[in-house]
Amino acid sequence: MESIILFDIDGTIVSENNPFVTYDDVKPVLQTLKEEGYKLGLYSQGFWLIQLLKVTSKGLRKYFSKDLLLISHDKFETLKKKRDSLGNTMFIVDNDTTQVEKIKNAKFSSNVVPIHLNRHSFQREAAISSLSELPNLLTSLNVVHKI
Repeated sequence: MESIILFDIDGTIVSENNPFVTYDDVKPVLQTLKEEGYKLGLYSQGFWLIQLLKVTSKGLRKYFSKDLLLISHDKFETLKKKRDSLGNTMFIVDNDTTQVEKIKNAKFSSNVVPIHLNRHSFQREAAISSLSELPNLLTSLNVVHKI
């Protein structure tokens, strides 16, 4: 089974200050992860069409599987409902520490791994500070979380 990576949109893929500006590391990392066989999806809170427009307008929609577009007004509740049907090892990349903690504290199996992306802090409490660090982190985590 292939591993799944779900990405938050605001602050992870697009700038929180301008939702139609993507970070420089996004496209190359998505391309690399797709080539390495990861199944990519979105895990975002907000209006479906607006959130999808943010990635579509930048040509990023092609990287994400149609069945992994978890966009709703309460993304954590949507994840709880969908989790069992997905069945794979799942990494969730989010810049929101509240969401990362919710996932850590949920009663999910060990195959759900939240990754905190902290683009703005100079403190290294975050797992990563750039998406370009994600492929190496996933490689090290997959040793533990392989199915």
